[in-house]
Amino acid sequence: MYGVALYLVAGILLLQVLFCLSVFFLRPYVIAKTPEGILQSEREKAGEWMGNLTRFLQSRMQIGIPGQGGGEKATNTPAVSP
Repeated sequence: MYGVALYLVAGILLLQVLFCLSVFFLRPYVIAKTPEGILQSEREKAGEWMGNLTRFLQSRMQIGIPGQGGGEKATNTPAVSP
């Protein structure tokens, strides 16, 4: 009987230590799920999305518009006048 009681006490102490340590691992998750944390993560996602969109549009502007250095090749042949 005494041995069983020792195992139960040791098990409870181990669980308490695990619960105390889990606070440090679960706290960032819980903070992220608060309204302020959710808003912050949404702002970060929106900023990332907007930055990707801006980079995409800038790359399209540089490549696709003739006459602005993106779509034409330079040649060394002189233009023939009529």
